[in-house]
Amino acid sequence: MKVVYNLSKESNVSLYSTHDFRIKKVLFENEYLIFEYEDDITYHDSFDNTYDKYKSLVVRYHLIDDFDIYFFKKFLISKKVYYKRTNKNKLLSFKENELEFLYSYVGYQKIIVKLWNTKFHEIILDMQVDYIEYDWIEK
Repeated sequence: MKVVYNLSKESNVSLYSTHDFRIKKVLFENEYLIFEYEDDITYHDSFDNTYDKYKSLVVRYHLIDDFDIYFFKKFLISKKVYYKRTNKNKLLSFKENELEFLYSYVGYQKIIVKLWNTKFHEIILDMQVDYIEYDWIEK
């Protein structure tokens, strides 16, 4: 089942929450950033039982421009904390299930996504997007 969320409308868009879902694979394809999620998403607290017949999910963000990615940095000695802008291809280097989706903020043609990784902790994606496709994978 495919669900499309249009971010080019003026009304608020409410996305299905993939909080705590692990990302199996990250891809860049044409004008899309794609998250392929783990094979069993049903055990997460945020999983909605109305989607019980689905085992996984693929989310495609249709990019209308390049996007920014920031990694959390913390220095123990100086206790300095900041986010460092990084090359977007760094997303491709993560192994299976090393990234976890935390949450997103959605606006008009804009989404900010926060991911988690045990090494880098917080990873923030700041993207201009006109629509998002949720492709639910049946069991």
